Amino acid sequence: MQVTLEIHNTRTIIHCDLDARIIVNDVLTYHLPGSEHIQRAMSHKAWSWDGQIRLLKRDNSFPTGLVKRVARSLLKAKYRIVVDDQREKPTPDQKFNLDLPSFLVPRYYQDDCAILTDKKQRGIFLIGTGGGKSLIMAMICMKRAVQVLVCTPDTGIREQLFKDFVEWFGSETVSKDIKSNKPIVISNIQSLVRKDKKDFEQFRMLMTDEFHHSASKSYTKLNELAKNCFYRYGFTGTNLRTDGTEMTMRGVLSEVLCEKTTSDLIEEGFLVAPKINIHIYPLFGYSKLNWNKAYNKLVLDEEFNLTIANLAREEIDKGKQVLILVRLKPHGEMLKILLRDQAAYLSGDDSVEYRDEQKDLFNRRIIPCIIATSVLGEGQNIPNIDVFINARLQKSEIQTRQGIGRALRKSEGKTEAIVHDFLIERNASLNEHSVERIMQYKSERAFKVIVK
Repeated sequence: MQVTLEIHNTRTIIHCDLDARIIVNDVLTYHLPGSEHIQRAMSHKAWSWDGQIRLLKRDNSFPTGLVKRVARSLLKAKYRIVVDDQREKPTPDQKFNLDLPSFLVPRYYQDDCAILTDKKQRGIFLIGTGGGKSLIMAMICMKRAVQVLVCTPDTGIREQLFKDFVEWFGSETVSKDIKSNKPIVISNIQSLVRKDKKDFEQFRMLMTDEFHHSASKSYTKLNELAKNCFYRYGFTGTNLRTDGTEMTMRGVLSEVLCEKTTSDLIEEGFLVAPKINIHIYPLFGYSKLNWNKAYNKLVLDEEFNLTIANLAREEIDKGKQVLILVRLKPHGEMLKILLRDQAAYLSGDDSVEYRDEQKDLFNRRIIPCIIATSVLGEGQNIPNIDVFINARLQKSEIQTRQGIGRALRKSEGKTEAIVHDFLIERNASLNEHSVERIMQYKSERAFKVIVK
């Protein structure tokens, strides 16, 4: 029995008999978490969805990143596999000059990651927050020497990465405009998915920052648009999803090439260790509310916000620089009123220039506190954060790890990071989210967790 895998940059076509197709369909199908809610909504229709996501399409194609998974299942079933690789390896045709400042010396694992790409044409770099993913990306650009498209999840990360790359490569090499002729283009996903497919033809390498977003439809669409990209690498400081959509993420890129956890980075001296203080807060009177309603009550609760503000003041009085992350704009606005001129408040309503100005004032210790929504979540380089107060209160592992990662970066005289979080009692939903965050903290061997 023989199966032929016709491999292209984005998708692979399988030529096989019906039995082999059934095997491949089974291995490339997963149940979408939460699909039961959609199923109930569709129950009145003649056709209803079974909640399954099938990555093998009717044309017998599937994402190329899953070739190894498919091959393993077919070999187990005693099929002989013939590989017909239609991809064309690009010839290096760009000259990059990576001019790093004297204080920025590549770490050993950053060198290892760049060397890995000599043999690996695609894959995932799972590097803890603060591990220097931007420099790894720059080093891979140097090694591959082809036109590269770098995708970020939002404009804030785009601006930070663009600023770094211009400093390292020069303004004549880097652009934010996909239509430019410059060899490195950095753009955010919201902008890219609106572009014409012809705009992507010149690129031979696709790099995706904060890759844990890649199971979304926008990223899978980008994967299809960048059909000429022979090299494909993803970078994230967050563990891959475990809800089934992990298969879709791997379909875009393939296997994890290198993993360096946050605890690894702490124990090797690249980051400082956090001391995480969990404060118990009972939310009286709202025990029967669902999570959304209870959350809206909590973040506007005057006593709770006074607790947050007092924690911030205590740290500020010790000479600490404090970051408070919130989920809702009214929450940030209320905390700003309580902290007055001791804090700046940043949200998506602010211009990039204003946010950069406030971050600069914070880094120079002119203002001691920043309150921010998700605009200061991923990909932000603010090493002077001494204290992180998690006022978002969500169980999301991505947000929890990204938030605490802001405070772990080393700076002069900094020996540890202080984190304040909350165990909410008297409401089952909020309590569940609190416990989930605490368990995430405790999963890192280098984290010290104290319940007060």
